[in-house]
Amino acid sequence: MGQNLAGLLSHQPNQISVAKLLKAFNVQDRTYTVQLGDTLSDIALRLNFWFDLDVTWEDLARINELKNPDLILEGQVLNLFV
Repeated sequence: MGQNLAGLLSHQPNQISVAKLLKAFNVQDRTYTVQLGDTLSDIALRLNFWFDLDVTWEDLARINELKNPDLILEGQVLNLFV
């Protein structure tokens, strides 16, 4: 990937802390709780970086049956895998 953690965090307009981001990912339940300023692209990028996956924003939109992938809300829980 070639990106470091600082690079990933710079994609966040509100500079979410690493601890808060890691808490948002619930690996056991395979979910992610949307944080203020998140986009599906940001979430996919983090999944790929931290968990060595190959997930796209399109995958996340399909898995979660999002009618408008540009509209995700803070606190919304997204499934990460089928």
